[in-house]
Amino acid sequence: MVDADILARRLLSLNEALDLLEGADATDPQRLRADPMRRAAAERWLQVAIEATIDMAYHVVAARGWTPPETARDAFLVLASHALVDPALAAVIAHDPPPRTGAARDLGAAFQALEGASTKREEAFKEGIKAEQTKGKVLDRKFQEGLKKAKDAPGRPLRPIDLD
Repeated sequence: MVDADILARRLLSLNEALDLLEGADATDPQRLRADPMRRAAAERWLQVAIEATIDMAYHVVAARGWTPPETARDAFLVLASHALVDPALAAVIAHDPPPRTGAARDLGAAFQALEGASTKREEAFKEGIKAEQTKGKVLDRKFQEGLKKAKDAPGRPLRPIDLD
């Protein structure tokens, strides 16, 4: 049997969280981005509201003796299947976001990607050091070649203005 006191306490908690969310101007994204304390408070009250809703869903499912859901999403689908929650609302709540692509799916893969990037940076740094070390020799060689060419050339070098 559904315990009305439990549902009443959860509804009070939900109502309080929603009132505090409203008071925190949680609907203005720019204010939330600008004020980390406001954002943290909004996140907390949103979490409290979600938890109260999930608690009520689990309580009703358990009290009615229905098959226990595996996830909170499933709890709302069970309530919808028994016409206690609007099916459209349950579908929205139970929506699974598409899997992330491009980003690492777990911590191990992310760590390996970071190690690979670190190795590439280290190799590029070492190549840069080698290039800087040989840069003086290369410039000196180029200068000597140019000097030799200038000594071997008869007369003054032609300038573009001399060609007119």
